[in-house]
Amino acid sequence: MNKTELKKLLQITENQYLGIDTIDGSINSPDVRNIPKGFNPTVGGYLDLVYKVTNRNKEDFEHLTLDSVLTFEDSITCYRTITGACSFGTRDFVQSNGIVERDRTVLEIIELTKDSYGNDSFTEFFN
Repeated sequence: MNKTELKKLLQITENQYLGIDTIDGSINSPDVRNIPKGFNPTVGGYLDLVYKVTNRNKEDFEHLTLDSVLTFEDSITCYRTITGACSFGTRDFVQSNGIVERDRTVLEIIELTKDSYGNDSFTEFFN
């Protein structure tokens, strides 16, 4: 599922979308229709939804270089896809380390995750 399809999934009305916190996955809207069966906004949240609806194909990231810039959401998806990191571990890493939600280069992600789960395989993928 691409970003356009994801946006449609989270659409409530023509101009209204569910507000989802990209760190803890909490939904900031009382109207939760359009959420797929099995999606629990308090467990897994937004990052799990993005991960589950994407192809999770490592080849999708082969065109990236160390200087490629990824959005926060794309960074999470890329890291989880390449390393197999789980949503809980990813959320815990982000929260425990006070990671600010912003765009980063692949090299910055490598440096940020040094000595953390999956860093070796993530680094190897881009070398």
